Amino acid sequence: MAKLMSQKCEYGLRILLELTSQRGRGPVSVSKIATSQAIPQRFLELIIKELRQAGVVRSYRGAKGGYTMVDDPERLAIGQIIRLLDGPLNPMDCQLCGGEKTCALQDTCVLADIWKQAEHLMDELYDSISFAELHRRREKMTDTPKPSSD
Repeated sequence: MAKLMSQKCEYGLRILLELTSQRGRGPVSVSKIATSQAIPQRFLELIIKELRQAGVVRSYRGAKGGYTMVDDPERLAIGQIIRLLDGPLNPMDCQLCGGEKTCALQDTCVLADIWKQAEHLMDELYDSISFAELHRRREKMTDTPKPSSD
């Protein structure tokens, strides 16, 4: 079975997308992020703490406190955050492919190269998409007029 992205990782990406969209407007409160991105606040607080400890976001205390991104969203790729929150993108958990499990067919596995190629392609794709690019894509989606139902 292919490795699926965790809910934690999806929420982490959405947190940073929200911070990207609010960039330049000052710190964004946890409650605003939670509301706009439909993330349970308690779960959001755990994830944003991990992002802060990793140096991805900065926290500000006080009545107008909240969080901002440390880096320019043009330079922060979603692949960096996926690996931070979920680990390597390898689709298989075998040792030959960079995972932890041993396999009886490890010495003769013809699939290992395919799994490594898949990981490489996922890395390339996710590392090519910045949070600024995600924000631009979302802007296009929300700016596109909906067809009328006449």
